[in-house]
Amino acid sequence: MKTIHKLAAIAALSLLILLIGLAAQCSNAETPTPVPPTQAPAPTKAPEPTKVPEPTKAPEPTETPVPTKVPEPTKLPEAAPPQIPHPTEGLDNCLLCHDPAGDVKPAPAAHKDYTLELCTTCHQPAASGATIPQIPHALEGQDDCLLCHDPAGEIKPAPATHKTFTIQQCTACHQPAASQATVPTIPHPTDGLDDCLLCHDPAGDVKPAPAAHKDYTLELCTTCHQPAASGATVSQIPHALEGQEDCLLCHDPAGEIKPAPATHKTFTVQQCMSCHKPQQ
Repeated sequence: MKTIHKLAAIAALSLLILLIGLAAQCSNAETPTPVPPTQAPAPTKAPEPTKVPEPTKAPEPTETPVPTKVPEPTKLPEAAPPQIPHPTEGLDNCLLCHDPAGDVKPAPAAHKDYTLELCTTCHQPAASGATIPQIPHALEGQDDCLLCHDPAGEIKPAPATHKTFTIQQCTACHQPAASQATVPTIPHPTDGLDDCLLCHDPAGDVKPAPAAHKDYTLELCTTCHQPAASGATVSQIPHALEGQEDCLLCHDPAGEIKPAPATHKTFTVQQCMSCHKPQQ
């Protein structure tokens, strides 16, 4: 009996629990589950407006200076081509003297093939040209002007720029004078003589040579001075000379035995014998 009563109690309890559960379900179905309200997002704070910088104040305009007027350049006169300071008659080759590689006012290298006609298209003879010295002596037998007129010499020395000139170059400008000075001829034979200055020393008395001839050889002297066609006969010595060493001992210019010329007053026997030979 007790067992039956326990089972009945358990069944009653189970039924009660079931009823309670059903009641709870019904209650839940009727009462809606409250939905928590969604929190509205906080409004986004608008960014501070960017501060626009105040406009830079434009600088006061600088007063533009009035430009200084540049003066017109002075136009230089064109340089005139050099004039020709000497006559051109008889000349046909300017480069004979004015070669671009020479020393006498050399023409520009670009003019190296110019003819006289080309040169004179620009270069004109001066209205009053310098007179070119004429040659006062004959030229026969002469082939080297510088033999006498060396730039370093004393006989009318040629300009230093003419130091290599030939007679052809010299006579291109220098012409023999119409009236030439007569070059003194040699009034005595020259056979056996080899030193004109033995008698005609510039410091002597016997027709002294010019000082500029002080170093001249016989060859130089006879380029201009030629023996006269009919020379004076030099007297011969009519006596023996053995043992004689002073001709003036007998033939003093102030004596009476065939006195020597006054110009021979200091002559040595060697000087006397350069002209006077023993009689054959």
